[in-house]
Amino acid sequence: MFRTLTTLSVLASTALPGCELLEELSTTDTASTMSTADTGYVDDGTEPAPGQPGQPSSGSPSTGDDDDDAGGWSTRLHTCYGDGIDAMWFDDDEQNVWIGCGTNTEGYGLHHSPDRGETWPDIQTDPRGATGGRVNAISRSSDGLLYVAGEQLLGAQVVAVDTTTTPYEVEAVYDAGSSFSEVQLAGSFARNDDGMAVVEALNGTQIAVQWSPGGPWLDASGWAGGASVQMQDLEVFDNQFYGTGSTMNMAPMVFLPPRNGHVEADGFNLVVIELSPWAVELRNLGIDDDGQLIAGGVDHGMASGVIYVSNDDPRDADDWTEIYLVDFMGTHPTWIDGVCRHGDTMAAVGRYSTNNDPIALLSEDGGDTWRDLTNELSSSWVPALYRCEFLDDGHTLAVAGGDGWLGFYER
Repeated sequence: MFRTLTTLSVLASTALPGCELLEELSTTDTASTMSTADTGYVDDGTEPAPGQPGQPSSGSPSTGDDDDDAGGWSTRLHTCYGDGIDAMWFDDDEQNVWIGCGTNTEGYGLHHSPDRGETWPDIQTDPRGATGGRVNAISRSSDGLLYVAGEQLLGAQVVAVDTTTTPYEVEAVYDAGSSFSEVQLAGSFARNDDGMAVVEALNGTQIAVQWSPGGPWLDASGWAGGASVQMQDLEVFDNQFYGTGSTMNMAPMVFLPPRNGHVEADGFNLVVIELSPWAVELRNLGIDDDGQLIAGGVDHGMASGVIYVSNDDPRDADDWTEIYLVDFMGTHPTWIDGVCRHGDTMAAVGRYSTNNDPIALLSEDGGDTWRDLTNELSSSWVPALYRCEFLDDGHTLAVAGGDGWLGFYER
């Protein structure tokens, strides 16, 4: 059976000042729930004003000073306004950050900061406006190019951006035709060091593979053993492709490379690992430098965010830890939208789905205990959170939210 967390409790004393209230959620005590003061969720029958937690802002937030928040947090702004983001990528220097917000209501364009969010200069491309469409995925490959996926990108679904030129030179990589089997709206894109690339559809089960640079794009619809499965996130680790997915009516799944690697003669295939008999929509996958996995999503039936943590063998479905937020954060509906991992240190970010208040969970012991870092935020304005990444050898957690919010938590 799963190494499942089912009896989590709050160990912090409520006598501590608010900025010191760090709820340690342990598996060794009887279950209880956080109070509304602990979670930040207040249901008093009133609607928050626009721009406050629970409502999208009507424009950019009014503050982004680093000194706004107490504890380990500092906050800045990004220029991807709207009600969410879909992609955050840090280059190896951990200073250059790229953001895309393709599925939100104002989700157009590629956004870039050369200094961890201090400044966001306009992006100039050749051809002009080549990255002005919806951006759902961003990654830099070993060829040095930045790959951007979505739609209306130079008339294509995936483009390669040469960020060493001024302006940036942009070329189409994947341009779908009109066939139903082709990816019309790219959700995720990944490319390995050999130039093998995979693109998957945001709103369907279509997947295409290119085995070498410049080669033809081929339909890979049989990638899941012939089953019709929707992927929601695609990543590369150690030159192999990994993914996660399923929808609200399917078991939560992670997709692992074949044991003998990807072989063109065999076609593109991934091994499907079902992590639970219950329906859980998995939305995001994180892989650390050692190949350890974390996945996050939501059980719509339970109205609870869910986290899955790999242990010794990710191919063994029973060797994953399963964490349901409803077990320790109360019964208000929650989602997990983004996950990241650095060894035994891991994070999951998301929202209370009824009012979009933020969730930012941190574990420093392999997923055995968790605390909600939003209790250390003193700002009155924090939106829903969507993506995270560990920087500085795991000492800094970068988190991006909707409405232009960008935060850094120092451990």
